[in-house]
Amino acid sequence: AVTSPDLRYNALGDNPGEVQALADVLSKMTAVTFLNLAGNDLGALGDHPGALQSLADALAKMTAVTTLVLNDNDLGALGDHPGAVQALADGLAKMTAVTTLALAGFDFGALGDHPGAVQALADALAKMTAVTTLDLKGNELGERPGLVQALADVLSKMTAVTTLALGDNGLGKKPGPRGGPGGGRSWMG
Repeated sequence: AVTSPDLRYNALGDNPGEVQALADVLSKMTAVTFLNLAGNDLGALGDHPGALQSLADALAKMTAVTTLVLNDNDLGALGDHPGAVQALADGLAKMTAVTTLALAGFDFGALGDHPGAVQALADALAKMTAVTTLDLKGNELGERPGLVQALADVLSKMTAVTTLALGDNGLGKKPGPRGGPGGGRSWMG
């Protein structure tokens, strides 16, 4: 049985029919413990709610997954499609065995204008209580103070997290002399 499908960088967001077919297969793969869907532009599926719903339903059935990699999927593009974000959040919330969750470059910053989408994802993350490693690098969180607060609220509920990656988010920017220390660079990594 396949336990670690590596499906990264396959442009699935451009092919909703393929996403639905893949979702059908994934939903039957109950032995999967490592799933890599990085770089598939899943945000483009906002215009194809059926495909995203199928994928979310498949994720919800994959209860053995302990490592989920969703890096570089431009979730921010779903901001105008609240139902799509909710579907994805519902699927994630059921993946309670996940201990390593990689959401780097997921473009959460673009969701800052959509509080309902942010709340749906925050609620899903809060239910993923087994997560010990959370990667949120490169999500432009510092551009949206509301996202930083939502993240702080979620992290207070995710008490198992021991490794948290927040680099390249523009957090903690403080002005400095031109070319000098603190010149707009994040001091939080």
